Amino acid sequence: MGIRHRVHPPVIVCGLALTISRFYDWTIAVSDKPLGLGMIGLGTVGRGVAGLLRDEGALYAERCGRSLELRHVCVRDVEKAKASGAVDSEIVSDAMDGMLNDPAVDVVVEVAGGLDPVGAYVEQALKAGKHVVTANKALLAARGAELFALAREHGDAIAFEASCG
Repeated sequence: MGIRHRVHPPVIVCGLALTISRFYDWTIAVSDKPLGLGMIGLGTVGRGVAGLLRDEGALYAERCGRSLELRHVCVRDVEKAKASGAVDSEIVSDAMDGMLNDPAVDVVVEVAGGLDPVGAYVEQALKAGKHVVTANKALLAARGAELFALAREHGDAIAFEASCG
């Protein structure tokens, strides 16, 4: 796998400052293999994340020690997401199974917001062995203890960023 670097909070990934929970020793391996990303949601925030991955990919690869590759995007309205042109239409779906069952997806980025069905999707991602990144304060407030316990049980990490105005 190459050299391993310990990541200290905050970590910059996908243009979001991520706070890594103190319960995890999360490391990123320097590798030629891209870090595979799946994303839940392609609204305003999701389109912004996709744009940053596209436009700043070389910078993220330099910072992370490997490239980041968006492999799946799960949305409610597939046609609307495809029409946005924000991502390759071939990676857009309304089914989580493809993302969860793809061993090339290492991290699920949740940018859909809300509690349902997003909470169930995050739970499924953790059970499937995927790390999760979210800015969903409502979800973490309502189910944070449960989701962090589930992440620990499966050896995963939940990274999050929140802001208050």
